[in-house]
Amino acid sequence: GTLSNSIIMEAARAADFYKGSFKLLAGLIQVFGYGIIALLVSWQVAFATVAASVVLVLVFMPLIKMARSGGQEQTNSFEALSARIVDGLRGIKALRAMGREDRLAPILRTEANRLNAAIRKTAVSFEASEAFREPVVVLFMCLGIYGAVAIFGMTMESVLMMAFLFYRTISQVSGAQKGYQGIVNCAPFYEAISGRLHDVNNARELISGDSAPALTNGIALKNIRLSLGDSEILRGTNMVIEAGKITTMRGTSGAGKTTLTDVILGFHIPDSGEVLIDDIPLADIDKLSWRRQIGYVPQEPLLFHDTIKMNISLDDPRVSDADIQDAIKAAGIHEFVEQLPDGLATVVGEHGSRLSGGQRQRIAIARALVQKPRLLIFDEPTTALDPETEAAICNTLKDLARDTTILAVSHQPALADIADAVYVINQGEATPVQPSLNQREAPERISKGGAA
Repeated sequence: GTLSNSIIMEAARAADFYKGSFKLLAGLIQVFGYGIIALLVSWQVAFATVAASVVLVLVFMPLIKMARSGGQEQTNSFEALSARIVDGLRGIKALRAMGREDRLAPILRTEANRLNAAIRKTAVSFEASEAFREPVVVLFMCLGIYGAVAIFGMTMESVLMMAFLFYRTISQVSGAQKGYQGIVNCAPFYEAISGRLHDVNNARELISGDSAPALTNGIALKNIRLSLGDSEILRGTNMVIEAGKITTMRGTSGAGKTTLTDVILGFHIPDSGEVLIDDIPLADIDKLSWRRQIGYVPQEPLLFHDTIKMNISLDDPRVSDADIQDAIKAAGIHEFVEQLPDGLATVVGEHGSRLSGGQRQRIAIARALVQKPRLLIFDEPTTALDPETEAAICNTLKDLARDTTILAVSHQPALADIADAVYVINQGEATPVQPSLNQREAPERISKGGAA
């Protein structure tokens, strides 16, 4: 929601800030030009213009502050409302299932009311400024004309010429003040998106090192220690992932399984210890090149509101139709796709809403396989699958392991049964255990008896 608001609202209002700044600059140049002319014609007109400009700015200063405050409140309200809408729509099924969808409206209404109040404040500041600007300018002119005739005894011809010059100059000042008011209203949006861009740039990952090795030997994690915030997640973890083998990690939630995979991916840099890829430290490897050799299947797969083909290939021109067909066969989704009226051109819906959980997972597996990775990382890949499909996936993984290294994070016995190595992750430490069955017998047992 925050990012959506930045793209849709903050970027547009920041553009208004940029445009308004140049309009203000142009107005100030005109004010300076008229001021020079006024000074050359009459020092009295120049002095009156400066005095009137100062008074004008002071009179409208509260409205400028109101515009600034309204802009800041709009920035906060738009961000909060966008986040609430996205969260509410993503969880609408659960709310409806409990008959509590009526609670969403009051939450959204609270944020909408805050936004409404902020917009009203901004509208009042601009409309009040617009309504009173002309009368104030006319009042200054009347006072000036009276002073010129009654006090200084100037002729009407001179007074009219000076009045015109005064009016044009003070009008330019008034226009510049109006532009400044618009700028201060947009400034919070500009500051918000600039701050976000600053944070993003500071968090940008620095890619260095040489190209990645071919993963012919394996991956070794040696005495990995990592703290996130005040919590020590990994405490001297040691683990070996042999090339061409299936390694499974098991453990309770929060034990550090996902953090370990993030260390292997290079998302986290250990506080101490090192990750070796074919005996080469990961710190010396081009991480982008390394990740391009990895297929990753998350527990909650990301699917775009697009076709199955696009979700597998990600519109990568290097992926051929033959690659896609091989991937969907390997993922066990070939028959399902063939039965669809539009085949690979079938649109999956937002977040894959038109598909079952198992179908979404298998499309994610096909996406990971289509680039022919050297390392496959699975995060609970078979949780949403039925026993027969799970057995087929396990058999596929066994076949893939001949040419691909596989790391699976799973609580399912089926994946532990086919693994060449199993590690139990507990309190940031990895303990190797013996696989429960012979690796070549496991798929047959699963296919006959189902998942244990």
